Amino acid sequence: MSYLTKQWRKMWKKPVETPKQKRLRIVTSVLWSTLIIWAIIPGSTVIYKAEAEAPQVQEVKLETKEQMVEYINKVAAENGLSAQRMIDIISCENITWEPTRQSGLVYKKDNPKWGVKKGEREQSYGLVQIHVVDHPVTVSQAKDAKFSIDYMAKLMKEQGTQPWIGSKYCWSK
Repeated sequence: MSYLTKQWRKMWKKPVETPKQKRLRIVTSVLWSTLIIWAIIPGSTVIYKAEAEAPQVQEVKLETKEQMVEYINKVAAENGLSAQRMIDIISCENITWEPTRQSGLVYKKDNPKWGVKKGEREQSYGLVQIHVVDHPVTVSQAKDAKFSIDYMAKLMKEQGTQPWIGSKYCWSK
């Protein structure tokens, strides 16, 4: 075997690695991989400078009926809806204007589709009495006055007053 052949084989032969060297190689490759991933992910705190904070959105507090009516007027104007109709529906659905109220109606028979049994209270909650069984809304969302008013506006734009047809005898006067 020639000298060059021996040198070539020696150069490409895998070097013997001690356990300590192997651990060091693994740790180093994990650290480099992590650094590269952090560099790729937007918003990373490692590579990117801190971005300017987003402007603070003023939280709307709806604690009194007056504040709620004021917010209804704003939402109705933004969506081309009748504020008075929205107020009338809420006054019929939730006479106390209590945002966390659950419907007082009691089911007269079992309804497996809704998962309710005779004698249980209706699963409608909040200011506008959102029936959570029929809508993609959680109970906590339904009990939030701002969310309820916004959701009511969305439904009224899409379906008119149909979701509140059960209380039409009250609000259509």
